[in-house]
Amino acid sequence: MAIKHKHSIDIDGDLTFSAGRTVTIPNGTTAQRPGSAAVGMFRYNTTTNEFEGYTGSSPAWGAIAGSGGSSSGTVTVEKNVYTGDGSDVTFNTSTAIVSENNVQVYLDGVYQSKDNYTTSGSTVTMSTAPANNVSVELIHIVAVSGVIARDNFTGNGSTTAYVLTMSISNENATQVYLDGVYQSKDSYSTSGSTLTFSTAPPNGTVIEVIHMEAVDTSSLNQNNFTGDGSTTAFTLSASIDNETKTFVFIQGVYQEKSTYSISGTTLTFSTAPQNGYTIEVMAFSTITVGNALADNSITHAKLENRYTAINAIGTTSGAFNIDWSLGAVHTFTLGGNHTGTFINFKVGQTIDIILSGNHTLTFDATSSGTAAMRKVGGVDYDGSSSNQIIQVVCVSEDSTTPVFYYNCATWATDTTP
Repeated sequence: MAIKHKHSIDIDGDLTFSAGRTVTIPNGTTAQRPGSAAVGMFRYNTTTNEFEGYTGSSPAWGAIAGSGGSSSGTVTVEKNVYTGDGSDVTFNTSTAIVSENNVQVYLDGVYQSKDNYTTSGSTVTMSTAPANNVSVELIHIVAVSGVIARDNFTGNGSTTAYVLTMSISNENATQVYLDGVYQSKDSYSTSGSTLTFSTAPPNGTVIEVIHMEAVDTSSLNQNNFTGDGSTTAFTLSASIDNETKTFVFIQGVYQEKSTYSISGTTLTFSTAPQNGYTIEVMAFSTITVGNALADNSITHAKLENRYTAINAIGTTSGAFNIDWSLGAVHTFTLGGNHTGTFINFKVGQTIDIILSGNHTLTFDATSSGTAAMRKVGGVDYDGSSSNQIIQVVCVSEDSTTPVFYYNCATWATDTTP
């Protein structure tokens, strides 16, 4: 039985539903969010296709895990670089720091233990002022959910460019180590999935690249120990299912993943850290490792326009372009005899062209006119009907002689296949 009630209901107690039943929560677009929201509100956002809740802090509305939307989140990793003068102990990040665990500090590329500084708001205060001309780099991780990947290479003294397993959307979200020493962002650049050093790493140098596509900072935890020269196994505060989720430093020097292993809450070094050496372990207890996408995780809205959109060209005159990147369906009316030139096509892509106009249409895909246009079937476009459709598939995107198969037909309303 359905009951409609257009007023607020306050329940002082528990609300229990029978097994097998569901609850339909309010839904609407981003623009339809309540004007006077209250902390704890919960709804489904039809613009982003995910559940969201109101926290009151920035951002006020945030995605709720398990919503079925994209799992990669939106990463924000801030970098601030200063130069020490021997007296300043305070340095600022761009935004307020929620947790000290979200900050990494490097002095001339050497990682600093959390014991060497404190944080308050957007200020990082060092216990000792960095020496004159020392580079001070602050890495502040600010994000909601995500992916972490690791790539390993060996330098040969000449190669500067290395291809990673996933594309880099934000250079600040990378950490690069040569033989365990952190590299300043000034020493390399990124473009797509390629990382390029300004100077080729020496022959035999171990190169490790950590890339955080997005990180759930609430799952970031820190463990500190002191070596005694004999102990190799140390117990962490949370269970870790993959060593890629950890960053380990001994005396501020980053440790390669090959120097230790992890099983549950136990981290075991292959060689015991020396007596008195500080050990710091930063770990993500809940984070997706790698760049694999979950089944059915890519929505229609996340696909390129070339596979989903309708490109309305309008009425054409003279030569014109049919840009395959703008849509899967292209509509236009011929205003004369024209040549439609295909551009930005991809092999395997199919487009539908819906057109009208009693004029001739010639297809081309190169300025030299060497594209191979292969008609399937014997129907020609003659403009006698406004309901004409041409379907084209690209079978080769060769730069000099691309190949296309196409066929023409008319359509009419008919519910019977």
